[in-house]
Amino acid sequence: MIYVEHFFDLKEVEHSLETGNTSPPAWSQRRRVFLASDDAAVFHEAKYQYSRYDFIGRLRNGSYIYNRTSSQGVFDMTLDLYLLIATDFLVCTYNSNICRLSYEVLLTKSPTNGDAAFQVQSVDEMYCTQFIHKRWWRAIADFEREGVKLGNQVSIEST
Repeated sequence: MIYVEHFFDLKEVEHSLETGNTSPPAWSQRRRVFLASDDAAVFHEAKYQYSRYDFIGRLRNGSYIYNRTSSQGVFDMTLDLYLLIATDFLVCTYNSNICRLSYEVLLTKSPTNGDAAFQVQSVDEMYCTQFIHKRWWRAIADFEREGVKLGNQVSIEST
């Protein structure tokens, strides 16, 4: 939720700069977040740990392996995808196929920024395609903390 907090804090500052009003906007009292998950514990945790937020969404069973090909499962996943790409800021796990697909669609819809990279934050790993070969990079400097020396071959697997 740290990324969601940061997004809303930036929106409050943006509002203050645009209006010249230093008091927080009315919408900042109850922040609205669309939550898509097939894990009931996520909804329970969100509701009780983040009381300042209104969570919109419901438990969906479309991602369960046995429900994916049913009419309801396809509808649920399509609805989640549609709502995820309609958000102002997307926080998700790039380990999720729906998250990566949402990011890809956002790339086609982002004329204001030119790139959706600033509209998405992953909480688990950097963007990648599943089942790809490792990409190797040559270090252009020494990075003592990571134990990398100039010229070493390195593979970056996560952020």
